[in-house]
Amino acid sequence: MPVFDFRAVDREGRVVAGAREAADESALLRWLQSRELLPLRTRPHRPRAGAFAFLAGRETRLTGRIRALITRQLATLIAAGLPLDHSLELLARLDAGSGQHAMLSRLLERVRGGDGLAAALAAESRRFPADYVALVRAGESGGFLPEVLVRLADALERGERLKEEIRSSLIYPAILVVAALGSILLLVTVVVPSFAPLFADAGRTLPLATRIVVQLAGIVRLAAPPAGLALLLAVLAYRRLPADAPARRRVGGALLQLPIIGPLLIKIAIARYARTLSLLLGGGVPLLGSLALAGAVVGNSALQSRLLPVQDAVRSGQRLGASFADDPLLPRLLPELVGVGEETGSLAAMLGKIGEILEEESRRTIDRLLALLTPAVTLAMGLVVAGVLAALFSAILSINELAL
Repeated sequence: MPVFDFRAVDREGRVVAGAREAADESALLRWLQSRELLPLRTRPHRPRAGAFAFLAGRETRLTGRIRALITRQLATLIAAGLPLDHSLELLARLDAGSGQHAMLSRLLERVRGGDGLAAALAAESRRFPADYVALVRAGESGGFLPEVLVRLADALERGERLKEEIRSSLIYPAILVVAALGSILLLVTVVVPSFAPLFADAGRTLPLATRIVVQLAGIVRLAAPPAGLALLLAVLAYRRLPADAPARRRVGGALLQLPIIGPLLIKIAIARYARTLSLLLGGGVPLLGSLALAGAVVGNSALQSRLLPVQDAVRSGQRLGASFADDPLLPRLLPELVGVGEETGSLAAMLGKIGEILEEESRRTIDRLLALLTPAVTLAMGLVVAGVLAALFSAILSINELAL
């Protein structure tokens, strides 16, 4: 019998992880539900791989844009009165030949086999995150699945729009940086070495700036290829690390301490966290379970670890707003507005408003940074190119003086 790894949340919000034999993932999900455990992730058990396992291929993930599109289409079909299995069958036919057809067919097969939509989605944990599955499960239990899917689609589309805005704004600065770095590399790896024999035959001590440029050119030519390969391997290895790995936590903590960038990353992560909490609570998921699920979408493992005491504080009876106030790293409006939401009985709506406020502040900060980035990069790269050319020209002039 196959073995499956699982992560789940109990009624008190504690995360439970382990491995268990089961006929299939559906049987494992039924076993977890029978013990009142909310599944976060299930997958076939894999033994630890070797040191170079990160070079192995990875299964293609469902993009956020396609996930939002499928969610919107499914919500529309179910709201129109079409049964769930017929809706999935129609989506599978529409996606025939695309990368989503096989996944939609598997969902359809599980639903027709007796699973609910949430259980079928949980079996596709690589494509549908735990908070998505939990919200669908709450919608199925409460009988308002179409409404939940609409809210999910709205949230996913909003997040994708923000990502697209940032990507579009970064296109020109990225092209500028690549062009400037290419120019500098061309100078120090091709132009400067071509002048090196001329300098060596001059029989005269070159200016200090020229000697520095020549030495740097030699270092870059020798060190650039292995350094680039080492950086690529390090990035690949880092991306294969578990979310709770100490290395990820240290890198995440260092990013949060950066001036300007750190506060921006915190606002973006807490905006996502607040919106997810709003969706889960509005969908009927209990507070402790919502906190555990929302923490997984933060992205930064260091910030995620700082949010764990919030769950413990709420479990011990402390109010959510007061729990957030204990961490000075979090935005000040978070505990204040959460406290107001608790007092007025509109916590889910207030968390959604917090997400909107922080998202808008993040967007303004990003716009200002991008507006400063282009002239800053232009100026910095211009100074570097001018410095290299000045060093070369000073040496050429000194050689000409010697010839005269």
